[in-house]
This record gives sequence, structure tokens and C-alpha cells, in this order.
Amino acid sequence: MGLISGLDSAFRNCSSLTTIDTSAWDTSNWTYVRHAFRSCSNLTSLEVAGWDMSNIYEASYFFSGCTSLSNIDVSGWTWSFTDPLRVNTLASFFYGCSSLQSSSGTTYEYFSNWDMAGVKMMSSMFLGCTQLTEINTASWDMSEVTSISGMFMNCTAMTFLKVELWDVAKVTNANNFANG
Repeated sequence: MGLISGLDSAFRNCSSLTTIDTSAWDTSNWTYVRHAFRSCSNLTSLEVAGWDMSNIYEASYFFSGCTSLSNIDVSGWTWSFTDPLRVNTLASFFYGCSSLQSSSGTTYEYFSNWDMAGVKMMSSMFLGCTQLTEINTASWDMSEVTSISGMFMNCTAMTFLKVELWDVAKVTNANNFANG
């Protein structure tokens, strides 16, 4: 079998999938992972901490609809959204992950080291994450982002969100950013 270039809808709608061990996967050549686990409504556990995301440019709806996913370690992920000709999107990444939680040392911190330089679209990224209480995004480079529409919409339990250091000069759509 040749090199796999991504997970485009690979596990989409696998509603019976509850856990999967991906620790041996080589993700270094992947370029897209859109819809990879979309609507895996019973997925509770997924080992992805060591994934190399440095070549990914399309990651929309990655975990969208994973309503049973409560915590996920993405701390080791490295992004590189440097190709200006690509869409470079994380839109709807966790859309509808209503069980996703944050607690000290877990989900809250897992996002803090993500290098977001070059990302253009983050609309609806965490929309409907109703149990997410806090997230550390203070160090995110938002200088190329054009859409944060609905990014934290309906995150009704959110009590802490640090965004004051974001460079949002290129944002043209921030409708319902944190409406909830």
C-alpha cells in the first residue's frame, strides 16, 4: 500500500466506534484530515498525542459531532499553515462535541502550544462544546485568520477565554463569536 495522504472522511459516521489506538500511525505526510471522525457519536477515547500535523492544511469538521468525546490530548501536535495558496482551515474542528471538557492539565492546556500562524478559517471551531469551561489560546497567532464566526458559539459553560493578545486585523467575520 502506498503512502496515505490523509484521513478524508475515513471514519465518518462510524457511530459504533468507541475507541481506536492510532499510536503507531505515521501522520507526517498527511495533508488533509477533513471530516476524519465526523459523527462518531460514541467515540470516547482516541490516542492522538504524537501525531505530526505539520503538513496538514485542511482539518475542517475533524471531530465534529463526536458527542461522547470528553477529553483528548492534542498537546504534541505541530501545525504549519504556511502555504498562502491553501485554505488552511480548522473550521468546525470540534463542532458539536458537547461532552468535551476542560480541567487543569488537560484540554485547557492542550491547545496552548498550537502554532496557528497561517490559519485562515476558524469559524465554528468549538461551536456547541457545551461542557468546555476554559481554553488557553493566549499564544495563538491569529494574524492571518479571516473568520472566527461562531467560534465559541453555544459554549454555555465557558468561564475563561483569553483572547486579548490576538491580532484580529484580518478578521472580516466574527458574527456570533461567543454567543451563547
